[in-house]
Amino acid sequence: MMFALVVASTALAPVERLYLSHGHRANSFSAAFDPDLERHVTDQGFVAFARHECTKTSLAFFDPVCAEAHMEAVLDSFMERERQRGRVAFWKVSTATARYLCERHGFAAAPYGTEHALDLSGDMLRGPKRRNLRRDVNNARKAGARVEVVAAADASLTTCERRWLAARPQSREIRRATRRCRAAPEPYCTKVRAVDDTGATLGWAAFDHCYRDGVLVGAGFSTVRWDPCAPKGLPALLAVDGAALVAQDSDTFRLELGEAPLAPLPRHLAEDFPPLPFVGAVTRLVYDRGRLLYNARGISAWKRKWRADEAALWICCERDPPVFETVAALALIYDP
Repeated sequence: MMFALVVASTALAPVERLYLSHGHRANSFSAAFDPDLERHVTDQGFVAFARHECTKTSLAFFDPVCAEAHMEAVLDSFMERERQRGRVAFWKVSTATARYLCERHGFAAAPYGTEHALDLSGDMLRGPKRRNLRRDVNNARKAGARVEVVAAADASLTTCERRWLAARPQSREIRRATRRCRAAPEPYCTKVRAVDDTGATLGWAAFDHCYRDGVLVGAGFSTVRWDPCAPKGLPALLAVDGAALVAQDSDTFRLELGEAPLAPLPRHLAEDFPPLPFVGAVTRLVYDRGRLLYNARGISAWKRKWRADEAALWICCERDPPVFETVAALALIYDP
């Protein structure tokens, strides 16, 4: 279990070293360690991406993992190499990354959704704004659920995950665009589980560690699974009590709740980027009517309960309609 605040990184592989220095975003762990992704690595940072050879498309996932001052240089290096091989697109990048791609490399952008984060200071359940979140946590606690750290491989996590997947509109996980989390211990990740009075597993969650200069500064709430018969409010209990276990009374710990995919952007997060009308129409259609494909509305409603800080995420492509890029994205994400 990894709780050390400072990590010696001099003898580590380049990607791992860069992650420990600059991996402070919600998806930094996935960018560094997802086995389905490749990495374009420089001395200053790296870009995680996947290649779809049939459409000659390189699809980058998430922001570069690097110091903010080096973001442009890392992106330029990636673009120089991948444009020689064909098309390039970006999935789930921040406003700063999208702005640079549009201004420097001629991209257009469409909103992907919002991401949510909050600082853990005091009682995060206090106040009228989080009364719905507080009600969820109290419901789970009254049912006898409690949260503990998973210190070793536990078969009950896999059983719980299978039950969770069986109850989903899509009974298998997608790849690359979201964290495919192993139901077993992993470096730089704390897993917790909720148990009942008998010790049976009701659900579990993963917190991917976030670092700045080797210091643990936060965690990404990247995965949550629960038995369909578990008490109502269990995901909120896993998030609240699990984050407290990872933070260990830290005064400067940030909980990265991750994204609300396809959620409409609040007006104050809108940008005047060159648009991608086709992509925007598809994302709106899936959000409004595509529950059987992806429960974007439900995820968005749950994230709003936290009243957390919001930021925009973007899809960036070089042209509209991005037909080949769309085919590549669907093939890479729904690749069995």
